[in-house]
Formats: sequence, C-alpha cells, structure tokens
Amino acid sequence: NPATLSGGEKKRLLFGCLAAIDPSVWVLDESLEELDAEWKVRAMEILRTRAKTALVLDSRWTGLLESTGDRFAVLADGRIDCRSDRPASPLLLSRLSQQGLAVSGAGHVTVTRPAGEPFLKAQGICHHFPDAGAFHLEIDEVVVEKGSVCGLVGPNGSGKSTLGKVLCGLIAPREGRVSVRDGGSFHPARPEELNRRVGYLFQNPDHQIYLPTVQEELGLGLRMRGVGREEAEERVRQAVRLFSLPGLDARPALMSYGARRRLQAATYWLLERDMLILDEVDSGLAFRELSDLTRELCSRTPCVLLITHDPEYASAVCDRVLSM
Repeated sequence: NPATLSGGEKKRLLFGCLAAIDPSVWVLDESLEELDAEWKVRAMEILRTRAKTALVLDSRWTGLLESTGDRFAVLADGRIDCRSDRPASPLLLSRLSQQGLAVSGAGHVTVTRPAGEPFLKAQGICHHFPDAGAFHLEIDEVVVEKGSVCGLVGPNGSGKSTLGKVLCGLIAPREGRVSVRDGGSFHPARPEELNRRVGYLFQNPDHQIYLPTVQEELGLGLRMRGVGREEAEERVRQAVRLFSLPGLDARPALMSYGARRRLQAATYWLLERDMLILDEVDSGLAFRELSDLTRELCSRTPCVLLITHDPEYASAVCDRVLSM
C-alpha cells in the first residue's frame, strides 16, 4: 500500500511509474528531494543509462548536480540569470552564492544553547503496519535533551518518520512508551499530551496547510490558545517578516513549495512547543532559506529532532546524530 511507504519510497515509486512509461524527456521538479544519498545517485544513473534528456530543477547546488550535469543555469526573479557549460565557472559559482543556493552563501546555521536535562524518553518501542511485509519498527531507547538539536538519519524506509510520529503522539505504538519530564522525574505521556507539547512538521507541508490566507493559517493556533486579537496580529506580522512570507493576504495554494514550507515552519514557531520534530524540512529550500528557518525554530524551541538526508545540514545544525 503506497500510503504506508516513506516519502523517499513514494518518490522511488513515482520514478518507477515514469520509467515504465519511458518518456524521452524528463523534467525533475525537486524530484531528488527526500531520496537518500544512494537513490539520488541511482536515479541519475538510470537516466544516463537510458540516454534520456533531463531538466533537473533544484533549490540547492549539490555535488551530484555538479558531477552529473552537462549544462547549468541559475533562475532568479523569473529569468535566467546565468548560463554555463562548466560547473566550476566563477560566474556560475558567484551567482549560486548570491542567490543562497550554495553552502557558501548560506551563512552559519549553528545555534548555541546551553545543554539541559533530558526532556523526552522513548523506551521499548515496537510498531508495525498491518499490510503483509510492511515495515516493523523496534527502538530500545531514544532520549532528547533540552537545549539540544538531535539529528536522525538513515536510508529511505528505515523508519525515521514512523519514529517521529510515535514521539509526537500521532502513532500509538503497539508496545513501549514515551515519557516526558516535568520537574525532576519522567511520567508516561498519553498521545494527547504529546500532541500538545511536541510539534511535528510533516515532510509535505500541504498536509498541514489548509486555510485560504497566510493570516488565517498563522492566526488559527493563537486564537485557539486564547491569545488576544491585537497581540495575535502583532505575532503574526512578526512571523511573516522572520520567515519571509509573501504577505498576510497571500494565498498558500498559489505560493511556491518553498514558501509553503516556510509558512508551515512559521506556524509552529508561533505555537511555542516544548519540542519540534522537523521531518526533512530541508526539501524545496535554498541553503540560505534553510539556514534562516532552522535558526529561528531552534532559537525558540527547547528541543529539536531533525530528520534529514543532507549530511552537510546535519553537521552544521546537530549536536549529535542518531542513525537508523
């Protein structure tokens, strides 16, 4: 059942469908995102082996694009800003940096915070989906401390998102428990409490955005918490500025994928959860956008669990990394 597949596995399914149709020209619109490192390479090798023409659209300049591409262009403000047949072209590299598409133009992501006591602990977690041959999750123990950014890495289908959903109460495991700490001791947390205290940013922002305007989307959580109208409006305006959103009246359905991703992050920035789980929020964002978004979320949230396939991102942001 495709509904039980990970985001990366769904992308591989999509590649398989297109390979079956076998078009002469492939347009990959951020299609390499959510694939792990092995499958990013394999996808490009498949296109090379079949001698296909491919237009690869991406928000970030990576070693894979540099090594597999034949021609390169930078798109900025609705026009082609630069073209080159050489990935090492000084002009191309300069434009990539200026637009925040390369690491060199992203600035520093790291947020320094004092390490604190453990906040969340999961022990003896076991869960599996009902389909025959479906994924089975087994976790002995995971601990996330206050003041930390913990990375979670692993290949597609290794269970990163499933574990994240268990930790925030979206999935109730068949065995084991998730506990949170208040004061000096841990207590088992029911899914309802985890929902209130641990925010989860889905891989696909469209699974969490559904109101007609940016203002309504950002203001909903504040209104439900009883925040006064004037204070809520000021916080919403601040979030629009910090996350570079188009405006209060902008319609999310017409915004770019990256802008919807920033709107999703701004919503949780306003909710001030004790912990955030960022499930591949790096997809669809330029390095500079990713740097700004991560900095704002980490500065406001005591605990962050970061699920990613990008080793550069993980090394720049995380205090420690868990591998699945």
